[in-house]
Amino acid sequence: MTVKILVGWLPRAVLLLIGLLLVNVGLSLGLDPAKAVGVHAEGAGVTHLRVAFGGFHVGVGLLGIAAAAFRSMTRTGLIALATILGSVVSFRLYGIHVDGASASNLTTLGREAPPLVLTLVALAANAFGARLGTISPRPGTR
Repeated sequence: MTVKILVGWLPRAVLLLIGLLLVNVGLSLGLDPAKAVGVHAEGAGVTHLRVAFGGFHVGVGLLGIAAAAFRSMTRTGLIALATILGSVVSFRLYGIHVDGASASNLTTLGREAPPLVLTLVALAANAFGARLGTISPRPGTR
């Protein structure tokens, strides 16, 4: 596989993969939010958990899927995902620093960090592809 082909499809494939993963996680956590936090909640508390754990993940996942569907949105989608996932990982690391490195925190960090790294690799591939001229550097230019 040539470099041009790789940098052409990798960014959009990553957007699609992470988008589908986040939608799946969001639907799972939105249907059973107590599983996300391991506590019992009722009424409005459950609704808040559904929104925070289900709605957020589904919304970000749909953003990734939409960005994968339209080449002109690839770079913007990758930047948005990197920003959101980077914020999540940053707050997880802050929580580990302040609250301690519990097994639960470390396990969750192990699930949150790989999508961020993959998104950053895809963003670098997208930038490299723009330099090679295989993809448009900015939306609407090619």
